[in-house]
Amino acid sequence: MGVPEPTVVLVARPRTYEEPRLTTAVRLPTRLHLRLRAEARQRQVSANLLVEWAITDFLDRLPPPVQSALGAPE
Repeated sequence: MGVPEPTVVLVARPRTYEEPRLTTAVRLPTRLHLRLRAEARQRQVSANLLVEWAITDFLDRLPPPVQSALGAPE
């Protein structure tokens, strides 16, 4: 008889958000990715959460788009 293989059980983290999520991908320069991981580690959060905070903050600070005479952003 052979040696039994160990069983690995993966446990997902509990969902901590209210609205539906989707998966997307972005291409980052290696240096930026390393900075992101380091900052997330220092703050003891996931890189995903740090990216979400950063995007939310950036979008909240954007000025409204300039409207043309036809009403579409220029």
